[in-house]
Amino acid sequence: MTARRVGILGGTFDPIHCGHVDTATAAVHALDLTGMFVIPASLPPHRPQPCASAFHRFAMVAMAVAGHPGWLA
Repeated sequence: MTARRVGILGGTFDPIHCGHVDTATAAVHALDLTGMFVIPASLPPHRPQPCASAFHRFAMVAMAVAGHPGWLA
């Protein structure tokens, strides 16, 4: 059985954008990861309340990772 190497990228993602996806992609390639979890912060402690709700930010992340095999929101 081959070990899975999975990365975790967290953030506010208000909204998620190409820079976030590019960062995750670079990490997958540089670290030879088999997958990536992209997790939006519900209530970020270091900044004001996001404009989009947690539900909508999760939905945006789910759409952004849909085309990347092994990535999950």
